[in-house]
Amino acid sequence: MCLTHLFIPDVYTYTILIGSFCKSGLTQQARNWLNEMIQNGCSRNVVTYTAIIHAYLKQRKISDANELFESMLTQGCIPNVVTFTALTDGYCKAGHIEKACQIYARMKGSSDTSEVDLHFKVDLDGNKEPNVVTFGAMVDGLCKAHKVREAHNLLDVMLTEGCEPNHIAYDALIDGFSKVGKLDDAQEIFAKMSECGYGPSIYTYSSLIDKLFKDKRLDLAVKVLSKMLESSCPPNVVIYTEMVDGLCKVGKIDEASKLMLMMEEKGCHPKVVTYTAMIDGFGKAGKVKSCLELIEKMGNKGCAPNCITYSAAIKHCCAAGLLDEALQLLEEMKQTSWPKHMAGHLKVIEGFRREYLISLGVLEDMSNNNFLPIIPVYRLLIDSYQKAGRLE
Repeated sequence: MCLTHLFIPDVYTYTILIGSFCKSGLTQQARNWLNEMIQNGCSRNVVTYTAIIHAYLKQRKISDANELFESMLTQGCIPNVVTFTALTDGYCKAGHIEKACQIYARMKGSSDTSEVDLHFKVDLDGNKEPNVVTFGAMVDGLCKAHKVREAHNLLDVMLTEGCEPNHIAYDALIDGFSKVGKLDDAQEIFAKMSECGYGPSIYTYSSLIDKLFKDKRLDLAVKVLSKMLESSCPPNVVIYTEMVDGLCKVGKIDEASKLMLMMEEKGCHPKVVTYTAMIDGFGKAGKVKSCLELIEKMGNKGCAPNCITYSAAIKHCCAAGLLDEALQLLEEMKQTSWPKHMAGHLKVIEGFRREYLISLGVLEDMSNNNFLPIIPVYRLLIDSYQKAGRLE
């Protein structure tokens, strides 16, 4: 006897099968099973449609998701909050903020799709009322579209509706305000988030600290770092590097150096970018000996300097008149796996302007190593010879 005569799948069987294919990313196969349901006259429920809609949105197949959603409505299948949340989240992540607003408008039974007038009423049908996930998706989407003020208004609506924002909404707002330069607002949300018992993500901390330094708000950046150290979200190497670089750029060299030591004490090992920021900071502060000591320390720690590190150190050695040290660094640089050390040659030639004979030796070395001298190199050499009176 044929197997099809023994077992006829019902809506639950089909839905489980469709859900499994969707979770495996096999969206087209899932849609084929839905088409078979329709052909066999098997009823579909909201879970069946929502599974495929969600899968389409994860794959950024917006038109397919929208088409299936409209088909769902045509068939008289009423979407629930899970459907609306999936659509809102998917549209926001794909950058289709207007479509997300249209979904919200449908949830509240309104034709108003304006992003700036998102008012949610308590008389929504129970199965369609926006929940914290729906709100969070919309807040995140608005922030990514740089509509941060509207996202902030939506946060107030959440609180009015008795829907406590989650860390996703708070993180999105802090990051959004930081990126548009509204650092006071970002700090306000940061404080409110802490009061509610939520800890910002490492990404949010990084974004806020970076923008605070760029806005020259050093004290606040240090306070945020202190908050991190007290929290369950310790700074990572990216955060520490941002802090070291920021402190160096505002001339707080001693503080940056102490922070590097604390970083290592807490088991977070500096990367080449961290060392380079500190080396450049030492050099700009006239502490060239400290630059050289730190390069030596890098080697002892197993962190090899790169061409940017060497170029920065060579530049500062030349500026301080430590020309022997500059040449030694250049020799080290040539022995590493960083072949593009033209910038290092240029800095040494610039440093040896008045000692043109040594500059000539560097130029010869460049030629021997198949590095074609570039126009700035020749310009520096000509200038050096002119100043030395060697016009021939």
